[in-house]
Amino acid sequence: MFRCACVAAGISEEFIKPLFNFYKSVSELHMSLEEQALLTSVTILTPDRPYVKDKQTVELLQEPMVDLLKKLCVLQHPQEPQYFARLLGRLTELRTLNHHHAEMLTSWRVNDHKFTPLLCEIWDMQ
Repeated sequence: MFRCACVAAGISEEFIKPLFNFYKSVSELHMSLEEQALLTSVTILTPDRPYVKDKQTVELLQEPMVDLLKKLCVLQHPQEPQYFARLLGRLTELRTLNHHHAEMLTSWRVNDHKFTPLLCEIWDMQ
């Protein structure tokens, strides 16, 4: 039922399936709240995100977060030496999802999809 609603809303099946797979892979990691917070920080402080002007400063801010996340993973998951790598692998999936999301929004713009005023403001659309 949810998938039907998504497809009816204009969200392609090619986007829905990877999205659910991403959520499943993140869930299977059983991250602690601290790991989630640090991974979120690492994600936000990615220097090659669009519109980042001072990439070097952002990278300098990101490095201690990555180091701290790695130390936390070693402490909380000593029996899983690849846990940190698996966690960072989710960032690769997230980048792919972000790319697909941007393509979907572009497609909607081209096809004159009607957005609410709030979404127009968020996505800086006139």
